[in-house]
Amino acid sequence: MTSNFHPSHLKIDERNHVEKPFLDQLAGLGWEIIDLDNKQHPCATYRRTFTEVVMLPVLRGSEKVEVRIKRSFVPILNLNLQQIEKMIKVLEITK
Repeated sequence: MTSNFHPSHLKIDERNHVEKPFLDQLAGLGWEIIDLDNKQHPCATYRRTFTEVVMLPVLRGSEKVEVRIKRSFVPILNLNLQQIEKMIKVLEITK
């Protein structure tokens, strides 16, 4: 038996066994989900390229942003519109 042998019944489909359940979990927590197919385009996610981590138009369209630590349901930081813009400037400088 070689190390490259993987029976087809043991292969895991990452999309259906990892990504989709995680997206479903986030949706259950009230997150807005952008679920793309395999012909993805950055503009469908409010970005110019997939290397951009932050969806700036969505962030700029927010009235406030809550920053939380891990599983805590209590926000540790609430940002207003001015603070959001300041944060965006810092993010743009550090990329």
